[in-house]
Amino acid sequence: MNVRIDTRERISVLVVEPDVVGKDTPVLLFLHGKGEAGKTVNRLPLVLVHHTPPFQAILGRLQDVIVAAPQAPHDPESSWNWSPHRRALSDYLAARFGGRRIVGAGFSRGGLGVLQMLQMSPRPFAKWAVVDPQAADDDMLPETRPDPDGWLAYGPQFAPIAAFSQRLATALEPRNVRATDCKHAQIALKAFGGDRLGGGENIYEFLGLKYVPDE
Repeated sequence: MNVRIDTRERISVLVVEPDVVGKDTPVLLFLHGKGEAGKTVNRLPLVLVHHTPPFQAILGRLQDVIVAAPQAPHDPESSWNWSPHRRALSDYLAARFGGRRIVGAGFSRGGLGVLQMLQMSPRPFAKWAVVDPQAADDDMLPETRPDPDGWLAYGPQFAPIAAFSQRLATALEPRNVRATDCKHAQIALKAFGGDRLGGGENIYEFLGLKYVPDE
């Protein structure tokens, strides 16, 4: 595979590409959580924390897809979220991957970021999946109008996150919702590691991507 770093305004993007990129090769945009934000390109490896999609692609498990993992600038405010960067990300996707099928995934505040991007027109993702999405505040969910065909995994560790996910789950197809007893980080490790979390399709199968775990 090929690994490079793109820049878009103040955002660095870790891009992992297969050796052969065809005209139908899809793109997965992965959005990290609050704790993985960084001020310099030296902090970009944080997007690999929790065995995220770029990590899986580097290991060769996530195949035949271009993974783009931007890192948002660090912001000490407790309300940190991806909303201020939506337009820059949308412009980046259009400029670098225009015409390709694009799917989105995010963890914690990155899950919220995926939902925030779904509010844009035109909508940026053919499909989307979020893992334990964390609301910036109690008023964020009413602003979201997600497709019922999204994918959600969440747990009970943090009550505000669980409440946000439970409300989100009511808008989704029940077969695409994974409620688990795992803690916040454990859910990410399992979901991005291809675990089905007791359900049917794992996160990559739902997104229409090829995931081959180690034998």
